[in-house]
Amino acid sequence: MNRFFTYITILLLLIATSVSAVDYKEYKTKKKNKEYFEVGFSRDSNNKKFISNFSNSSSNELLVQGNSRNFLINEDKISLDKISDCSISEKNNKITISFYTPLDSTKLARYKKGNRITSDENIFVSKDDFVRGMIFSLFGDITIEGEVNKDVVSLFGNVYVVGDGVVRGDIATIRGKVKIESSAILYGEIYDRNKKGRGLKHRKTRDNRAFDFEPYFSYNRVDGAAISGKFYHHDIDSLLPTMEAEIGIGFASDRGRYKFMMEQVLFREKAIAIGGTFYRQLLSDDDWLIGKDENTVFALLAKEDYKDYYEAEGGSLYLKAMPSKHITFKGGYSYYESNWLASNRHLWSLLRGKDKLFDKNYDSWDSSIRTSAIAEVDTSDIGSLFASIHYYSDSTRSVSSKSNWHISGEFEFSQKGLNSDFDYHRYILSVQRFQEINEQSIFRVRTIFGNSDGYLPTFKRFHLGGLGTLHGYAFKELMGTRFWMMNSEYKIEFPKSEFGVSLFWDMGQIANDAQLNSDIEVKQSLGLSFFFEDDFTISIAKRLDRSTNDSPKLYVRFNQIF
Repeated sequence: MNRFFTYITILLLLIATSVSAVDYKEYKTKKKNKEYFEVGFSRDSNNKKFISNFSNSSSNELLVQGNSRNFLINEDKISLDKISDCSISEKNNKITISFYTPLDSTKLARYKKGNRITSDENIFVSKDDFVRGMIFSLFGDITIEGEVNKDVVSLFGNVYVVGDGVVRGDIATIRGKVKIESSAILYGEIYDRNKKGRGLKHRKTRDNRAFDFEPYFSYNRVDGAAISGKFYHHDIDSLLPTMEAEIGIGFASDRGRYKFMMEQVLFREKAIAIGGTFYRQLLSDDDWLIGKDENTVFALLAKEDYKDYYEAEGGSLYLKAMPSKHITFKGGYSYYESNWLASNRHLWSLLRGKDKLFDKNYDSWDSSIRTSAIAEVDTSDIGSLFASIHYYSDSTRSVSSKSNWHISGEFEFSQKGLNSDFDYHRYILSVQRFQEINEQSIFRVRTIFGNSDGYLPTFKRFHLGGLGTLHGYAFKELMGTRFWMMNSEYKIEFPKSEFGVSLFWDMGQIANDAQLNSDIEVKQSLGLSFFFEDDFTISIAKRLDRSTNDSPKLYVRFNQIF
């Protein structure tokens, strides 16, 4: 019987093949677009040339006037709404960006579907966002944390590909910068006048699979060498839940590490999602000072670990929303049991031998409170309601050379009714302003307010001093339950180079179980930095509150947070 069905299947396939052969016609692609206009420039020259398909005008300069959806380039009127696609090419060191419009204007909406095009607004592609078409902006910055299927062009702005961002086409800019973080992926090329070659070093290959795997290595004074593997599933259409599973081990602490996360989009148009986590992780409240990768470098090279740690085992449930492209919100319930883990002080480092030991975990704690503070960390239950909000004035989430605001707030409410050993409220508000002075200089200022009510456990208290806070002071020299701090910096980048210099000034107040008033001394410091491409910075700073034991302190950063 099985052989009979096999014969029938083969017969049907032969009949279908013969029928299709009779009706077969040679396939010819139909041209759907025509050239609209082109912009050409050379890598080694500031001269630009504009050409349009409806005019023979050309010039050695590119003059742009107008706003909104229509503008003038030289004498020709261009409409952003007519752009359906683009292509980028290079020949003899000259780059040409060609823009297209449909032959049939009645089908314009269909052909440009999926594109994101603006004149002077910044464009941000969030982590869970997928752009099926191209991205184009005349003057705005473009920041990509999600995925873009085609080319990305900003004629006079910057292009940033951050986090796990993916660009499957090319990237082009005339006067802006292109910066791609090491974790991001670019399948195409980089076309800009600042580079002396194509961006092949950024090209990576990755299967377009729903499931993926990512190994990770870290090194710190508690876990020592730690390895983990992250498995994740992400559905760009948001029909299935996003799932992540991370499993690893810290060899020095001999502790297994894991984290499981699941998140489901409820309303895609409103960007509302619900999710939950379950984990046993080595956590630190110092992530705002220094990232895990940069801290690993310091620990491996010089036995310098700038973070304090506690182990947390528990989970959370949360609701996440992005009501507009400028605002993100997250809130929910979290519960974990905290555990104390001591520092492994004799761990290895590349440049420092037995003459130096790693500092103790929470080395900044005074000996008079250390025993009771460790008891607070060890086997404590922390149940809390939490909420966070972020506002970005230009929808960008990376450091930009353009003027913008970034405002963020965090709130945590813990009490015994939430299955917690402590009753407290904890608040943090951060306001950052980036103000472009000109193409070579920018002024940055950050103000942070922290407050708490009730009894805040020692390991949840605020710390100031040293790296990322009040430079010139000892690291985490000051501890308290309330504080404010302002960091300001004026940066100048030397023309036609990636080098620069900056002058910075820090000031702040902090009080421990007391009110912030005029009786609390205002701490201040002043410093100078030299930086290269924002990735490597050498700084020297001096505290200004005393004239003894105030020797300047030297800092080296590989990925400066502020």
